Amino acid sequence: MSRLHTLPFALLALVPACGGSDEIVIDAAPSVDTGGQPDAGPDAEVPDAEPPDGGLPASCDVPLPCPAPSVGKVSVCGQLHDAETSAPIQAASPTFLACGADGAATDGPCALELQFYDALDFASNPTGAVPLPADEVVVDDCGRFRARDVTRPALGFVGLAVDDAAGADDDHVLSGTARPAASGAVLSGLRMLVVRATTDAAWSTQAGLIGDSFAERGVVLATFVDGDAPVAGVALTRNGGVVEADTSYFSDTAPATRTTVDPGQTATGANGSALMLGSPLVEHSGEGAERGGCLWSTGLAASIPGVVFTTTYRLEAAGGGDCP
Repeated sequence: MSRLHTLPFALLALVPACGGSDEIVIDAAPSVDTGGQPDAGPDAEVPDAEPPDGGLPASCDVPLPCPAPSVGKVSVCGQLHDAETSAPIQAASPTFLACGADGAATDGPCALELQFYDALDFASNPTGAVPLPADEVVVDDCGRFRARDVTRPALGFVGLAVDDAAGADDDHVLSGTARPAASGAVLSGLRMLVVRATTDAAWSTQAGLIGDSFAERGVVLATFVDGDAPVAGVALTRNGGVVEADTSYFSDTAPATRTTVDPGQTATGANGSALMLGSPLVEHSGEGAERGGCLWSTGLAASIPGVVFTTTYRLEAAGGGDCP
């Protein structure tokens, strides 16, 4: 059952994206084969991108076009990904049609609900908040999504939330992220991580949690990247560099997976990711693996009960931008 209107997700909107780019990169896994999507070599056949009757590109390898919004509006486009495997969330047999259209699949992304909020309004009245008006919100059975002409919130913070759709099996926990957006912004390339309930349960058991799980308690899932590559050896910090004990890291050797939480580990492994419980709304950053005068970006984050909030911190040169 969907829980989008029962939790204070809007606090996530106070978390600015790091790196200063218009492109959102939530999951910083490198370009590896995580979902049966082979890279196209120079002699590979280019997928037919002509849209079917539903008007969407007829290949899951082709992103949905992200149109420019009207003045005072925002466009947000991207792809749903599984948080544990980084694989794109797709129907077993995609039809390249929008969820709900005649002939579209009903499994995979079409069993989920994606919504956009004025996150601060949601925080002040979580039971009465409504999704932001938009001219179009599309999720297709490839897991691609496009929201066109979303009304920009007064303070400029757009929140995204994904959970099981009404009437679908309760297979996922509420996953969220947020992004500041200027009027007329095109926020494209968002890789929205979605957490399965079985993943949350496995992480919680491995971490030795008793009682409530990570998602039930509220957890920040942070990933540290240099360019697009996850970075090992980084400790998640808050309050100006304090390394908190209530943080867990992963021992996975594959950079694209978040499968095994190691309670004895004190810094990120190959996937560059960390889980922090009990964090108030304060600045977070990283400590370790800095190079060449580059430092970890900072940004506000919070552990919000009932939510797995994903964010990314980048190794940045002085003045911002990717570390050379």
